[in-house]
Parts: sequence; C-alpha cells; structure tokens
Amino acid sequence: MPVTYFVNGTSPVGPFTQDFEDLLIAFLYSKWSISTPAKDGTNLVDEDTPLAFRPGLPDDRHPFQVLALTDETVLIDKPGFRTSRYETSVIVSVIAERIAKDNIDASPDTVGNIGNMEREVLRILAQYTTFQIAGIENIYFTNAKRIYEPDDDFAKSRWRTDIRVVMNYTITGEALP
Repeated sequence: MPVTYFVNGTSPVGPFTQDFEDLLIAFLYSKWSISTPAKDGTNLVDEDTPLAFRPGLPDDRHPFQVLALTDETVLIDKPGFRTSRYETSVIVSVIAERIAKDNIDASPDTVGNIGNMEREVLRILAQYTTFQIAGIENIYFTNAKRIYEPDDDFAKSRWRTDIRVVMNYTITGEALP
C-alpha cells in the first residue's frame, strides 16, 4: 500500500513546493518595513536595486543584501506511526557595504545600516505566527554572529552578520487505497 506524505498547514494539502531558503526570503521581503536601507521596487527579484533579497551567496552587485541558505535538517520527534516533526536551520546573512570606498567614516553608510538590517530581521522573526509561511509551524533564531575577516582594518568596507534561523514543521503520511 503506497503512502503519500504531506506537510501540515499547507493548502492544498501536499509537500513543500519551494526550498526553505526561498520561503524564508519571500517572507522577510514581504515584512520588511525599514527605510534605511529600504527595499526598492515591487518584486523580490528586482536586480537593479541596492538592497537584494535572495537565496544564495553574496554577490558584488548589491551594497545591501539579505541572503538565505538552508543548513541542516534534524528529526526532533516522531509522535506517531507516520508523523514526524522536523527542524530545518537556515542561515540568513545580512550584508552592508560602504558605498563610497574611500570614505572611512562608516557610521552613516554601513555600521548603522547593518544594525538596522539585523534588528529588522530579528523583529520580523519575533513576530512570526503559526503558518504565516504555509507548512511552517514556528520560526525562531538561535544566534547571530558578526563575521570578521583576518585582514579587516579601520577602513573595512563590507560588514556581515549571519543569523541562524530554525523552522519547525510536521510531515504526516497517509495510506492510499
């Protein structure tokens, strides 16, 4: 007898249809409310804006970036015969780059913006309610870490913070006739 698995909280009932980093980036983009830096445009994949929201690794085209990469999935509970609860961690990278490379006064251009961006991501995560993302029961962050490179100095131009986010969900199997 074949078994079909579906994610609780999806409509119509079924599996996830997008990767976790895509789901999280779309959610962060939809809730972004600060104006420094502000999201420009009306869609998520606008390539010509200073602030980019996307899954993947950093690029050199955008001075401000909110990125996501899926990290690890673990089974946290198996409460029933065909029911399993999972946690998938996603690393959200927040990047701010000094626009004027020869300007060593970082406070208005980058340091303030990296802090604004960190606080905005944490605010959005803290206000998450069950199933705002279809299938995701809960989201919380476990840690945030500023990334420093060995060759950093007082004129550092690229600032980055990695925020580890955990997404909880339940998968249930159903026997088909």
